[in-house]
Amino acid sequence: MGLDFDIIGENGKLIDRHCLGWLGRNYNENFCMDYRNTSINNIIDYCDKEINKLLLQKNKLLNILDCLNEKKFIERKNMIINLLSQINEIEEFDLTIEYLSEHTLKYLSEYSINNSKISTDYHLTDTNLSNFESLKKFLLKYNNQTRYEFTC
Repeated sequence: MGLDFDIIGENGKLIDRHCLGWLGRNYNENFCMDYRNTSINNIIDYCDKEINKLLLQKNKLLNILDCLNEKKFIERKNMIINLLSQINEIEEFDLTIEYLSEHTLKYLSEYSINNSKISTDYHLTDTNLSNFESLKKFLLKYNNQTRYEFTC
């Protein structure tokens, strides 16, 4: 049982459907209530905002991964200093330190970035980004439709 976004034709019949289970379950549980009585264009705007946020998050995670993958000490140290100096929020700072320290703590025990918190967060961010891009593409195809509904 999942959440779907249904495009309804003038005759009341289903034209197309896009699965939104990932959105209501893993990303924004209030999505249906927030967007039930709005236009498709407003939902496209929401997708744009979330895509921008996710792209920024993905780039931040890639920067941290670049630091962790750097083998030369001086370059790595400078990259980390530069990375930390650009942070302006305590939550982001703490999370970055957590990513870096996870790597440092496990470095001697055959640490693998593939099994790390940063890798998990990166893949989740990338998956959510792909899902929003897919939803936006679907909505753009039907942005002239006036009727849609969410179904479970």
